[in-house]
Amino acid sequence: MMSRNPVTTGPGQPLSQLADQVMLGRCVSFVPVEENGTLLGYIDSGVLTGIDRDNWANTTVNDVFVTLRPEDCTTPEASAAQALDQVMASNRRKLMVVQDNRLAGVISLSDLMGYLDVLRQLDSKLV
Repeated sequence: MMSRNPVTTGPGQPLSQLADQVMLGRCVSFVPVEENGTLLGYIDSGVLTGIDRDNWANTTVNDVFVTLRPEDCTTPEASAAQALDQVMASNRRKLMVVQDNRLAGVISLSDLMGYLDVLRQLDSKLV
């Protein structure tokens, strides 16, 4: 159910490049931040909109990214119900799936809704 191999960025990337090449170039609004394979946190469009665009060329991801927090992460073993509970409790739309401090993937609210829709359809066919 998770998106494997999501687009990531490093802490040294200027925000102007992140916005143009990564977010707009790949049509993503949420980008995990990694360094040497270790997950550090994330940056999203909400972070970018809080920074004056004139400063994007001189500001790096490292200056503004959201550091890794337990409420932003889940494990590959977590069930869909656990992931949904966590998304609802954190008021976030995405969870990073982490194993051994490494990013395994990203689960979005739309991923969870799609999974639950298929489950609902299958359950109605079994009754």
